[in-house]
Amino acid sequence: MKRIQGRKTTSSRAATTAGLAMALVALLAGCVGIPTSGPVQRGEPVLEEPGPIFPVVSAGPLPGDSPVDIVRGFLNAQAAGFSDTLQLGVARQFLSDSVRNTWDPLKQAVVYTSTSSPDIQLTGDRTVRVGVVVAGTLDPGGQFSEVSAGTNRDIGFGLEKDAGRQWRISTLDDGLLVSKSDFDTLYRETLIYFPSLDGAYLVPDVRWFSNRSVGTQATQAVRAILGGPSPFLRDSATTVVSVGVKLASDAVTVTPDGIAQVNLSVEEKAATPNKRALLKLQLQAAFAQLPTIKAVQILVGGVELSAPDPPQLSGDALPGTIPWAIAGGRLVRIEGNPPAPVAVPGVNLSTIPEPSDPAIGYQNGGLIVVLSMGQNLVYVPADGTPPRTLFPGHHLVPPSVDRLDWAWTAEAQSRGTIVAARQNGGVMRMKADWLDGRSVRSLRVSRDGSRMVIVSASPVGVVEVDVVAIVRRSGIPQRIGEPLPIGATLTGAVSAAWVDEASVAVLGRAGVHADLGVYLVPIGGPTQLLLARPDAVALAAGRGERALYVANAAGALFVSNTTSWTAFTTGVRFPTFPG
Repeated sequence: MKRIQGRKTTSSRAATTAGLAMALVALLAGCVGIPTSGPVQRGEPVLEEPGPIFPVVSAGPLPGDSPVDIVRGFLNAQAAGFSDTLQLGVARQFLSDSVRNTWDPLKQAVVYTSTSSPDIQLTGDRTVRVGVVVAGTLDPGGQFSEVSAGTNRDIGFGLEKDAGRQWRISTLDDGLLVSKSDFDTLYRETLIYFPSLDGAYLVPDVRWFSNRSVGTQATQAVRAILGGPSPFLRDSATTVVSVGVKLASDAVTVTPDGIAQVNLSVEEKAATPNKRALLKLQLQAAFAQLPTIKAVQILVGGVELSAPDPPQLSGDALPGTIPWAIAGGRLVRIEGNPPAPVAVPGVNLSTIPEPSDPAIGYQNGGLIVVLSMGQNLVYVPADGTPPRTLFPGHHLVPPSVDRLDWAWTAEAQSRGTIVAARQNGGVMRMKADWLDGRSVRSLRVSRDGSRMVIVSASPVGVVEVDVVAIVRRSGIPQRIGEPLPIGATLTGAVSAAWVDEASVAVLGRAGVHADLGVYLVPIGGPTQLLLARPDAVALAAGRGERALYVANAAGALFVSNTTSWTAFTTGVRFPTFPG
């Protein structure tokens, strides 16, 4: 398995996500308040507190400490946290004069598993090696990459004696070396957003920023926005800032009344009014997730810049709350109390040989497709007129319909091609050379239409879960981007479905002998087992962790709650939600 990007996930976070569709309100010119009405923004619950509280207080170096003692003390001081400047000051006491003021703890991080302790060994008169089992790494842009289980890494430190003949660290990398549990406390997940290439919607990008203070988080968020989208998103999203724009001051200032003042370099004056408005939209979306920030100002040389109201951009489409399925050869919606399959009016599957794997458009009257005998992609009109084959194949992957009513599929035995088809007969074939020779098990387009998650396996059965960007022109798919591997700790995967705009659920397993279950896999965070389900054969996801459904081979459908699966209905196959 390859690496993934990581983030902390909890049931409360997913519940918050479930209520926060990414349809952002227009911004006002000048000082822009975080909206309290209208379409809401996705974000973490806001806690009005100055920052994290850490009970651990680390001591500085003691006279006569050995090189190993110095390195161990330095790591302990890092783990003590960012409650104020004291702890970083303690950590710097372990450094020599030559690096004490140049070491940048926030630049990056190596995160090791919380179940293992660093192995600290003296490897020479002046060198110490720290061996860790890595959980993931954080790069300077705040992008977290999870690694497969059991990945080891050695980190070296050089030491020298100071004027008092005491050992101090003189050679080290910028950044932190912290346990996963400490990382979850020291850093906070934040979504930043970038306009799609066609300017129609906002594409989320998961980052992790230091939780030291709101100002620190805001500063890192601005720098990330100015730096542009993550590499895998650059085929479907764009930056709107002018070339060379950067923060003119060291940090974003947050005033006592909650106004984030973003002072940019003079190059921003060259931006068009529309791009300046879009930048405000990006800043507002990021700052809405940070405690105490209530408004944002963009300044150049201390003078506030005005901007017109930006257009409202679409975000994560709502998948609805009622699952669909096939029961008794009919397309059904599972509704009522108690829930029961109800046939969808006007949809006739009786003339389709062996209908399976329905995929439903988001809009009323939108595209409905099924597979026939597992080999043909068939459009099913909702007015009772005869079905029509959109794409004939050999052994197709269960389809996915995006918010623009394109139906996506691929041959299970891939030759490096993914197909998108429309109701009017238009078919787009897009190259995915990295899939050539692999067995594709599942694909699903994100609800904003900008990305797709793909589950595939190598000829020897090594499973991979990847996310790719979708590049469109006037809404028409043109190509897909390079894959971003996620779910690095998974050893098996059957299918995947989007839970929210920044994470997917995967029916799979982690570990050779682990039971099959549903895992939450963020596009920027560590994989987490939600609930085991050894008999599951199919997965469907609405919005959030409480809207996950699995079906077994006997046709029983179960819905998730916080601790177990609850029986939902029986006699159904191929459960799905729009998308």
